[in-house]
Amino acid sequence: MKQSEHTNDRFPKFKERFRVLQGERSNTEFAEFLGMSRQTVGFYYNGNRIPDALGIRDIAEKCGVSADWLLGLSNIRSTDGEIKQVCKYTGLNQAALDNLMECLHFCPETVLKLLSFPGLLGFIAALNRLRLRVSEAQVAHKAVRQKGLVENEIDRTEIKGLLEKLEAEIGYKIFLLTPQHALYGAIDDVKMSAENMAKEISGYNKLSPAELFDHIMDFDKEEIDRFIKYIHGNESELELGFRKS
Repeated sequence: MKQSEHTNDRFPKFKERFRVLQGERSNTEFAEFLGMSRQTVGFYYNGNRIPDALGIRDIAEKCGVSADWLLGLSNIRSTDGEIKQVCKYTGLNQAALDNLMECLHFCPETVLKLLSFPGLLGFIAALNRLRLRVSEAQVAHKAVRQKGLVENEIDRTEIKGLLEKLEAEIGYKIFLLTPQHALYGAIDDVKMSAENMAKEISGYNKLSPAELFDHIMDFDKEEIDRFIKYIHGNESELELGFRKS
């Protein structure tokens, strides 16, 4: 079993990534894999020690990761030179690149349309605004609670002064809206942007009115059978129910 966690955190990034590599394996199992003692693995797992240069190299080689990633000097886990170059050029970490490559594998045309779509930046901006609103709501809530301000204790004639004090403390302007209402607006922006992007990329916006509203479920089985007969020339337009102009 893995040893219990300690408060000692002298090497937080190495400890974090060592744990990622260990995964669900016990200290004994991971020690056998790495070729070291269970006690040593326990030290690394709890952040009490860090390997020397040769130890870092050995762990990285056996786990197929870069030594820089293991030490927290890089977010690129792979040792593949091409992947490193792509990550460096795009600014993506390897997790993001792996997700992108998996999406390209399963639905390349859709991903390429998405990445080429002019409205993608608008969607990202709307999503980023939502993230900021969520963060602001959390910070404001914490500040209000620390000051002991609860809505039913606030005299409405003094609210302006209280808001100014809070704004000075947390560093941004507070609007007289509950966080829930403010967040609703940001969420609606994200929904609208995503819907517009989905309609354009999928080709929905290019459908004609007939393509949008004509659907096989609008007809019953007898009508479909008669239409098939008509297509094959086995039924007249009059029998089908059509009227010539």
